[in-house]
Amino acid sequence: MSKIRKVLSGGERGFTLIELLVVIAVLGILAAIAIPRLGGVTDQARLSEATAIIGSLRTAQSLYFTQEGEYTDDTTDLERYIDEGLDPDNWDITLTNDDDDDDEPSYTITVTGNDGAYEGLEAGYTKGGEITTTR
Repeated sequence: MSKIRKVLSGGERGFTLIELLVVIAVLGILAAIAIPRLGGVTDQARLSEATAIIGSLRTAQSLYFTQEGEYTDDTTDLERYIDEGLDPDNWDITLTNDDDDDDEPSYTITVTGNDGAYEGLEAGYTKGGEITTTR
């Protein structure tokens, strides 16, 4: 603090090279800690987007089943049940109709990243289960 006062009062002309290098080193260390943490946050946000898409599709599948008596494996059949339509640019959506004659009707939804930063991200859901996500 006294160094700043001297500089402001005109007693000294500025900071030494060593002081500037120490500040730059501290900022570099802080950046090295913060930047990798931000990468995980963006992946988590993208997976939350995939989870929201699955939530919309689950609701649409339930409505479709109520009216048609079966689940669909075509996303275009579900568009009328989704308010804003379904056109996620960065995701590939796969619906699988798991209707077996012996079991209760079921379905699986898989949302897979298809472009750039979304590649390698995937979320899935099978009726009656939980939504799973992978990076």
